[in-house]
Amino acid sequence: MGFVIELIFNFAMEVIMYNIGRAAIFVCSLGNARAENLKEMFSNDTWHHDQADGKIVIPATATTVIGVILFSISSLLFFTYIN
Repeated sequence: MGFVIELIFNFAMEVIMYNIGRAAIFVCSLGNARAENLKEMFSNDTWHHDQADGKIVIPATATTVIGVILFSISSLLFFTYIN
C-alpha cells in the first residue's frame, strides 16, 4: 500500500505540479522565461542552453516548487470561497 501511495505522490509532484509551474512561469514572465525541459535536464552542458533563445531558464526543481505554491494558494482560495 505504501508503494502505491508513494507512486501517486511522485506522479502528482513530478508531472502535475511541474506542468502547473511551467504554465505559471510562462504567464507571469510574459514569455521572457521558460522552464527547463527534460532534454536540458540531462545534458552535460547545462549552462549553455539559455543562450539559444535568450530566455531565462528556470530549473525543474524550482518549477515544481512554483507549481506547488500556486496549487496550494488556488486550493486555499477555492475552499475558502466555496463555503
